[in-house]
Amino acid sequence: MNTQKLILIDMKDRIYKLKEMLENVDSGDFHYDSYHSGRLEEMIVQSQIEVCHKIASYIEEIIEEESLST
Repeated sequence: MNTQKLILIDMKDRIYKLKEMLENVDSGDFHYDSYHSGRLEEMIVQSQIEVCHKIASYIEEIIEEESLST
């Protein structure tokens, strides 16, 4: 296998791992403490979680398109 194919496989693995990480984000990843944080902080953390999940869904779409085209 040539070097370019190995690099491409490695990048695909990394992108897939990134997608998985973004899908599994929760409030603890943003150091949110429900006992000491206020409502504004909670809303910010929820927005950050939504953004991570949205990016993961975009990555999933890209992965699916790539697999269909190959």
